[in-house]
Amino acid sequence: MKIILVLLLAVLFVACGRTVETAEDTANYANTIAYEIPYIETAVLPGRGYFPSIHINGVNRQRIDRRIWLRDITISVISGVEAYNFTDVPARIRGRGNSTWGLEKLPYRIRFENARPMLDAGHYARDWTLIASHSDKSFMRHYSAYYFSALLGTMDFSPYARFVHLYIDGVYQGVYQLSDQVEAGQGRAELAYHEDPAQSEFLIELNMRAAYGDAVEDVDFIRVNRLLYEFRFPRGDQLTPAHIEYAREHLSRIDTMIRAVDYDVFSYIHLPSFVDYYIIRELYKCQDVGRFSVFMQIRGQGDQRRLEMGPVWDFDISAGNAYYQGQPWHSIDGFTHRYGYNPQGVWTAAENRWFRMLMRNTEFSEAVVTRWAEVRENQFPALIDHIHFMATHYQAEFERNFDVWPILGRFVWPNPPVVVDIDTFMGQVDYLTNFLITRAEWLEDNFWN
Repeated sequence: MKIILVLLLAVLFVACGRTVETAEDTANYANTIAYEIPYIETAVLPGRGYFPSIHINGVNRQRIDRRIWLRDITISVISGVEAYNFTDVPARIRGRGNSTWGLEKLPYRIRFENARPMLDAGHYARDWTLIASHSDKSFMRHYSAYYFSALLGTMDFSPYARFVHLYIDGVYQGVYQLSDQVEAGQGRAELAYHEDPAQSEFLIELNMRAAYGDAVEDVDFIRVNRLLYEFRFPRGDQLTPAHIEYAREHLSRIDTMIRAVDYDVFSYIHLPSFVDYYIIRELYKCQDVGRFSVFMQIRGQGDQRRLEMGPVWDFDISAGNAYYQGQPWHSIDGFTHRYGYNPQGVWTAAENRWFRMLMRNTEFSEAVVTRWAEVRENQFPALIDHIHFMATHYQAEFERNFDVWPILGRFVWPNPPVVVDIDTFMGQVDYLTNFLITRAEWLEDNFWN
């Protein structure tokens, strides 16, 4: 029976155009395939044997630090597709995250000595993330937002996402999400460096924590109208003072035009990516959208040079999973919103300065309304269906996490009371989908239209 299932899985991957037969084929595949929507439904089968597992060995009770790489470990992958498996590959590990690092179940970043693909990601990289999703008891907030982004298809890339079981030194750690590191590289932000900053491309993050630790202003980050922007590409020796000054002037010009509701701004920004980025963030009511994990890229040359939004990132504190943000009714520049766990009220257009002003720009707001009508008819139903598919198809796998982390029915920061009260995995999934459906209806009835 097991052999039959493996053969069936291989056939399904052929149908999806994603089969890898040999190591040579793997290299060719990773160098040629374009990014596709992760977790295609026809490429998955039930059964614990097909839920991949990652095994990290060599930690040996050492403390994993958030900032220091732990060396001399090995990583193995076991899945239902032989070509994706490998054993005892040298690597490093360290912690990652900010507020999530203080929770019981820790998130990690892994780094291989040499770039390599992971499962069906289709691209090579040294660095990968293992997202714990400890406060998100549905596991679906990060995953579904990245999936939704890929469905919309206007941003340069959408982070790869695959659920795995994680073991460290043979001890089961629970369900994690294997994802890309947000960086420039093949299959991620494919950006071109140039010594002339006016021709170089950039990956930049709005990150109000950028000044923490030993970060240096005008070296690691810049300040534009009181907001902090961190450089993700270029970095190191490639990030010259000329590049830093160019990025500051470029962002400052766009910031000024957006805040002035200047319609000429559309000669500087990529409208489709801004519209879709806004729709995703507003739909999920993503709590940190005005301060952290807001990525953007300066791309293109000459008259085609634009600031593009994306990738989307960091959705565990979204879609009704935060108790702490705002007052019962809170108003910013006339946009009124409610607690983070209420599906009503404007959020991104209140919390994020750029989108607050862009929604006052009729060209942008009309583009949002037009695009949402398309998304509501097509991609949004597919999103809801896919969340249910993943949760029901792998329910036993997800529930295994709660054997080691018995948090259902318990508070995990920043769960609101309504989330704490739900004591089943499928109840958490239903809460998420009901939140998204209710919020979509409220937005189109009260704001987007």
